[in-house]
Amino acid sequence: MPSKERRNGYVAAAGALLASVCLLGGASLTPQAVAQTSSADSAESAEAPASRAELEGLERRVESQSNDSDRIFNVLVFLVAILTGGGAVGVVLSFRNEQRQGESHQLAMKGEAQAQERAEETHDKFLHGSQETLNLVNQTLSLAKDASERAEKATKEKAREELQRIDESAKVILAEALDDGDFKVVVRNPVIEERLKLIGKNLLRIEGHARFHGLTPSPRCLFAKGLEGHLDSLPEEAIQSWGEAAENSSDPELSAFALYWVGYERNNIGEFSRAATAFHAAHENFLTDKDQARHYELKRMEIRARFFDSVAKGVIQTERRLEVQGFIDGLEGLINSLPAHKRVEFEEERRLCEEAIGEMLLWSARLSPHERKSGEDFAATEEKALEEALDHFKAAGDGVWARFGRAQAQWALGGSIDDDEYLFLRRGLHKGDSHREDRTVALRHAATLIAEKQHGDLDALEITSRELRNKIRELSERLTVFSPWQKRNVSHELFKREVDLYYDPHDAPSAPSTD
Repeated sequence: MPSKERRNGYVAAAGALLASVCLLGGASLTPQAVAQTSSADSAESAEAPASRAELEGLERRVESQSNDSDRIFNVLVFLVAILTGGGAVGVVLSFRNEQRQGESHQLAMKGEAQAQERAEETHDKFLHGSQETLNLVNQTLSLAKDASERAEKATKEKAREELQRIDESAKVILAEALDDGDFKVVVRNPVIEERLKLIGKNLLRIEGHARFHGLTPSPRCLFAKGLEGHLDSLPEEAIQSWGEAAENSSDPELSAFALYWVGYERNNIGEFSRAATAFHAAHENFLTDKDQARHYELKRMEIRARFFDSVAKGVIQTERRLEVQGFIDGLEGLINSLPAHKRVEFEEERRLCEEAIGEMLLWSARLSPHERKSGEDFAATEEKALEEALDHFKAAGDGVWARFGRAQAQWALGGSIDDDEYLFLRRGLHKGDSHREDRTVALRHAATLIAEKQHGDLDALEITSRELRNKIRELSERLTVFSPWQKRNVSHELFKREVDLYYDPHDAPSAPSTD
């Protein structure tokens, strides 16, 4: 439906239109016009004769028409007046409606303005409160930051002091170890071993916190940490710590010491090629002084690691004696390169080189029960290798492993050893060395088992067999073990198989074996 304002406009327009029509129509129907019309008619009728009665009738008609015209005119005037008044009323109402709308709009605008003012006031209060809160938060954070920085500085200083204290202890112990001249003194001397283990444990306790503060443990501390990993059968962690110690140390002797243990540990996990690389780096880059026996020891360890690697990879597949000749030549060349003076450490290194040659020759003769069937005779080349090995073990002196190798060659060639020699071997192999690595203890038990079986000591054989098998169960399967039959590092599984093949505790031997 049209709005009230629009209807009022329609009424006003209609009123104006009707008023115009009436005014035009009314002007043509006035009494004078009617009279004029009547006169014209009379003139026309005068031309014809008319009677009196007709004239009176015409007058009455004219009068009647005049009255009718007046009435019509009056009605029209009345209607025009009404319509004109309605239009005026509509205009007035429309004006008043627009006035009310204007007032309503002004009131709405005023209310909106007041609402905006209130909103702005609220917003200003909120911003002011937020700014105050933000300032308080910033102040709190600043205080917390200052406190944190002070605490961090204090803890960093405490960690630095702790590292310095540990480093001082490691410095004293490693100085003693380096002066000993034996790379393995850190595991052969129980006092040095325990002190280094304690340093390693103390370092592990604070190392994470120290590194968080940007503090790096000293190479001496890292060496102790590596030894702790080695003794806990964590070879990868030990290698990492020793490698870092060798790289960061400014002391070439300590770097060589750490690299020796990197190579030793890589041998333990069967990474023989990488072990040889570590030994080579130690004697070529750090311990280069040829007037030190350990320089030649590192070279000997490199040759042995390369021998282990060749055997493990199956490179040696034909006549063993010919294939090992290259390694033997390397060891003999090393013996010839030793200084001519008779210092004890150089004599010891010469004997160890002879012992290593003897062990390679025993390997070429296939003494392992895993490689030789029971009762199988030795080939001529193998007998020759056994005789050569016997000579080299004699040249190796009276160390327990040289005498054990000499006894193995004699047993393989059909000979025997006297009771005194047997007792010496059993005592030296079973209890002689203070070395306490599990894999070395297993090696000693296995060598003792061989001596007891060859000498026919059945009562001792049962005890040693039980101890050996218990130790094998304790060994980490990740580590290799030095086989007394193959004279090289073998897997945990192969070592266990050799022991089982060599002696079955359910079958007591009736006579000494020749293998």
